[in-house]
Amino acid sequence: MGKYIEIFPITVGPYLEIFFDVLKLPRDNSIGIVTTNERGAIRMKQAMIKSGISPNRLFLASMDRQDLIKEVLQKTNALVVSVAALEKVNSIKGDKQIKIIEYRNILDLGSLDALKQIIWDKTFTKTTNFEAGEIGIADLKRILLEK
Repeated sequence: MGKYIEIFPITVGPYLEIFFDVLKLPRDNSIGIVTTNERGAIRMKQAMIKSGISPNRLFLASMDRQDLIKEVLQKTNALVVSVAALEKVNSIKGDKQIKIIEYRNILDLGSLDALKQIIWDKTFTKTTNFEAGEIGIADLKRILLEK
């Protein structure tokens, strides 16, 4: 038969709220995307393009390409910023007035429930109050990283 690997899909959001906020901006506004890494910025840009935002309006920067943050600030009227990059962006932008749309990667409820069940099945005994909500996302992350 061979080896089998269990795959558990988990979706992250709330990108829809971000898209609604971006779509409310005037069409002539250019938009900067600043994330923790370049790959995340590229993915966010691709998602925005798929939602109908013109690629010509989008400029990218990331924490691993901080040299681009200042350039993006000069070219754009609004920023979509990962909460993890927000402090750095605020320190670079100084007094410049620019609309900032924050985003966080948050597990949707269905994925969180599925993840809870998987961890419960693989890790915890019936005496753990996991289902009562006493274990949160930070605990799940720590537990997963320990395995």
